[in-house]
Amino acid sequence: MQATPLAVGSYGLKDAVYRDNFEDEHVGSEPAFSEGVVVTRVTDDKVFVRDWRIAGDTGGPAGLEHFEEAKHTCDFNFVFSHERELTGDDSFNGDDPVLRAQLIRKLP
Repeated sequence: MQATPLAVGSYGLKDAVYRDNFEDEHVGSEPAFSEGVVVTRVTDDKVFVRDWRIAGDTGGPAGLEHFEEAKHTCDFNFVFSHERELTGDDSFNGDDPVLRAQLIRKLP
């Protein structure tokens, strides 16, 4: 469980790959992340989450550009799982305010 209290919209990335923005070989490759977990509801003693992933084609030669454009125009197409209770395996390592805002706005 987390050391700090979790709030709705706290999120984590699954298998995130942190890339160096200056490495040319990553231009046009897949986004650094495309799925994770987000807090949907907090009750007195329980935290509920949904797994999420970005749907659609973010690959190919223009994949990274499409991903960055969607990030800044708040136009990701998220697919959410059914709500479930937080487990000890869930990690909340996300710190991008734009992505967090989109997740909150698009939660079912």
